[in-house]
Amino acid sequence: MRPLVWKKIKSEKRSETGGFLILLLVVLACYGLGPVTQDASREADETPCDDPVLIQVAGDVRSPGVHTFCHRPDLQELMKRVGETGSYRWSPDPLKMKTFPSGIKVLGRKEGKEYILSFMEMSAFSKMTLGLPISLNRENEEGLRALPGIGPALARAIVRERAERGGFNSLDEMIDIKGVGNRLLEKIKPFLRL
Repeated sequence: MRPLVWKKIKSEKRSETGGFLILLLVVLACYGLGPVTQDASREADETPCDDPVLIQVAGDVRSPGVHTFCHRPDLQELMKRVGETGSYRWSPDPLKMKTFPSGIKVLGRKEGKEYILSFMEMSAFSKMTLGLPISLNRENEEGLRALPGIGPALARAIVRERAERGGFNSLDEMIDIKGVGNRLLEKIKPFLRL
């Protein structure tokens, strides 16, 4: 049996450099293209929104995801954005909502040629990811845990205090909850609304 001998092989710099350049070009091309968004249908010359409205659409639609609008869209505009046309029916009726605010989730289920639509608020975790505030007076324990520094026990205490008060009138009232100090309150205030 012959012993193994390590032999230094002279490599061609051109092939190494060429591979690096190709990799660099691919990375730059991906970076230059930017993120692919659900809003490709928007005009390229449209100015960015000062206060974008973010609406999540899920279910049996061509383009599910979070869609950005520069104003509160109506149902026709929303369905056009997700690539669907046809008749729609709400289940249950959304209290005659004409336009949709930011943070709403619309779920579409297709039955024949008709869409059965329902809506709800996005989850607190989705809102936090998108930079939308969550409601201190409506969010459940699990949703409150999306806030930085809020664990299960503190979320339970917030919900308990909210029930005793009949709701909070100000975010500053949270200071009365054991475990919420000035530092934590200032940290979570930007993520909350009443």
